[in-house]
Amino acid sequence: MGFVGIIMAIVWVMVIERTEKFVLYWQSRLKAIERNEEEPVKIPIYDGAEFEEVYFDPPTFHQILILLPLIAAVGWIIVFGTGIYLWIVT
Repeated sequence: MGFVGIIMAIVWVMVIERTEKFVLYWQSRLKAIERNEEEPVKIPIYDGAEFEEVYFDPPTFHQILILLPLIAAVGWIIVFGTGIYLWIVT
């Protein structure tokens, strides 16, 4: 179970890093809007290489998040499966 915990901790670090990219991206967009007070509507938000990198470079945020419950489920299946197997065999 400790091994599963280590893997989940690594995945959680990936989540934190991806979240930081989201925050930095949105801060840069807000800063661009503030600098262009005459026409803030003309600032591209959902366009460009930076947007593509933050949202679509694998692994995406959702792909990373889905790993957490999957790893937990596999860990519990291994723990309880081994316990049930040993209970039946003995």
